[in-house]
Amino acid sequence: MNRTIQHLSHLLATALVLLAMANCTADALPGTTDTAATDAGIPLRFAIPPRAAYADDRADTRVAQSADYALWEEGDVIWLGSTSRISRDIVRRSSALIYHGGAWLPFTEEETARYATADIPGFERVLKWHPQTTDYTLTAYYAGSGIPLRGVITINDARTPALTTDVMTTAPTPVANADVPVVLTFLHRCFRVQGGTADKVLSGVGCHTTLDVARLATQDSDSALSTIEGCTLTLPGSASPGYYFVIAEGSIAPDNL
Repeated sequence: MNRTIQHLSHLLATALVLLAMANCTADALPGTTDTAATDAGIPLRFAIPPRAAYADDRADTRVAQSADYALWEEGDVIWLGSTSRISRDIVRRSSALIYHGGAWLPFTEEETARYATADIPGFERVLKWHPQTTDYTLTAYYAGSGIPLRGVITINDARTPALTTDVMTTAPTPVANADVPVVLTFLHRCFRVQGGTADKVLSGVGCHTTLDVARLATQDSDSALSTIEGCTLTLPGSASPGYYFVIAEGSIAPDNL
């Protein structure tokens, strides 16, 4: 009889523990309302400085500017590639941030569809830090606001380069944890050349042609940005000349920059 009572008491205690566990909810991590983040990782945050400026004595390169630096514009997109080690696995991911209302934000669900991210391997709308993560590195690319076609953004047509997109990238940026925002500092990949009222011929220059965002989550991510080099390009004359962006190979006079 005593053994039977002890056995029933043990079963009742076990049932109460399981019931309590079933009724518990995970606490939200500090700074987020996503209770699933406990298991799925902590979303990374980003701090992105103003766009790198060109020479102080020249007009800036974009439509909306301040006196001190070129401004990011509504709809600008930054594409991200990440490599990390989680336990024993090498994990590669891609993602994007879009500039809305003065802030850099992850894609919405609608933007995720509009930018055809289904064609981009390893794409995650929000990059996350996992407790087992080590050796986390991010690289970022800026090529305007173009939408990928089958994972590729066309920057310039290789046959008739327009030279109108200011391409910028970051150096590989280490991520130590999710407690501090990741600072992404961009550098220009091109020289800025001002057009003139008459045609201007540039020889021995190049330009970026495509950004293959589908490669950002692969071992081949270093070749995501394609270029053509050794070209002779003619900038058409205009009464209101604008700016063009080229990869210089030593043939551009300083007063053109």
